Amino acid sequence: MRSLVILAGCMAVVGCASTPANAPEWYRQRERTIENSYPTFQSVPRTVNLTLDPAHWAEVQADLDAAKAEVRADPRSVWTPAEDPTVFLNEARAEMERTRLVHEGH
Repeated sequence: MRSLVILAGCMAVVGCASTPANAPEWYRQRERTIENSYPTFQSVPRTVNLTLDPAHWAEVQADLDAAKAEVRADPRSVWTPAEDPTVFLNEARAEMERTRLVHEGH
């Protein structure tokens, strides 16, 4: 008896999940645009997005070396979080508010 109830429940779920026979026009239009297959590996672009320019990496290395020298010269110049969590939270909220205002164009 229990298995019949489970089977009936599964059939009801499957029946609800199938495409309706009297689907509205907007649904049929959208259904035509949906791909019903997986993409092939051949359709994946074979582009490589690497920066191989040695001048670029030399510039990056110079920036890192400058930052390292700055920290070594004054280790206390590096930002550290506040010890009081409420101070940290207030600073984070203020930064988020500034970011929100910039994105809203204020």
